[in-house]
Amino acid sequence: MKDLTAVFTGLREMLLEVEASLTPSVDDSTQVRLDYNSEFFAAIKLCKSCVSYHLLPLYLDPSLREHASPELRTRLKGKACFNFTRLEPSHKQDLLALTRTALEQVKRSSTN
Repeated sequence: MKDLTAVFTGLREMLLEVEASLTPSVDDSTQVRLDYNSEFFAAIKLCKSCVSYHLLPLYLDPSLREHASPELRTRLKGKACFNFTRLEPSHKQDLLALTRTALEQVKRSSTN
């Protein structure tokens, strides 16, 4: 069995370093949810068979998926959820870059 707790912890650390303007509305041992301007932005959930990383801006603007690496896109399930059973360093780097890109787009949209 994979150590999903380590995957969750790695993704949590990565998500919390994205930017201080993202505030956790939930942060416990099985899930983390970050909001931007009181709106849902991203979440991580520890499930039985994987760890899910939800990035809402991908749902709202599908063109953001083009910023995901081909390897990262293979983990995309649905429109805005990536599933992991292990976490490679490249996954963290790719997700961090994609999350920052999504946040920049959300910020631009909120100022218009």
